[in-house]
Amino acid sequence: MPSRWFLSLTKRTALSSVRLRKKYQEKKFKYYYQFGFTGTPIFLKNALGTETTASVFGSQLHTYIITDAIRDEKVLKFKVDYNDVRPKFSSLENEQNEEKVQQCRVQAADDAPQRIQEVSQYILQNFRLKTHRGVGGNKGFNAMLAVSSVEAAKSYYQQLNLLQKDSPQPLKIATIFSYAANEEQQAKGEIEEESFEPSAMELTAKEFLSKVVEDYNTTFKTNFSLEGKGFELYYKDLSVRTKKTKK
Repeated sequence: MPSRWFLSLTKRTALSSVRLRKKYQEKKFKYYYQFGFTGTPIFLKNALGTETTASVFGSQLHTYIITDAIRDEKVLKFKVDYNDVRPKFSSLENEQNEEKVQQCRVQAADDAPQRIQEVSQYILQNFRLKTHRGVGGNKGFNAMLAVSSVEAAKSYYQQLNLLQKDSPQPLKIATIFSYAANEEQQAKGEIEEESFEPSAMELTAKEFLSKVVEDYNTTFKTNFSLEGKGFELYYKDLSVRTKKTKK
């Protein structure tokens, strides 16, 4: 088909894969267009190497960001609260040097045990208020806590359950994380495509997730596991409960 035009539409994917596909297209097609769609563009300032989204796909044609979606009423508006739970961390929270922040993060800020404890206490004390439970007869909504690593997820999971172990109405807490093996990270903070393959996890992460699933089964009278499709079914069930406040 040397005289025909070829149109390639590419969703977010690793730039290395796009580069290989582009070489193939150049060999097979004399005339072609390639358009890329991504919610996580890679720029020089956040690239780990020299390759960016623009260097692979060319000039940017259009942008549609979260403020546009809020304006068009396609997503809910954000309500942002800032809480300095530990004043001694305030200087680091205001630090503009990204490299310095990364160096100090685990030891002095985000994942410091004392900070995790106080953030957990704040969550338990303010959960009902922040999720509008009991306001005007509403059931309220569920909440998600995003953390920086599996170790952070483990620490928060353990701390939250420890703090409410004697509570007459403890919050139901679950966690999920995925691991994409052999993926090439292209940018700082890039999130890889989700994988439902627990065998790719490190042993400590797999043991932790196994304990989480056991707790989940006890709480909701389910029978999920990390074997076969069990992990994927657990993930989907958790998503349904989070979305629909299913009991």
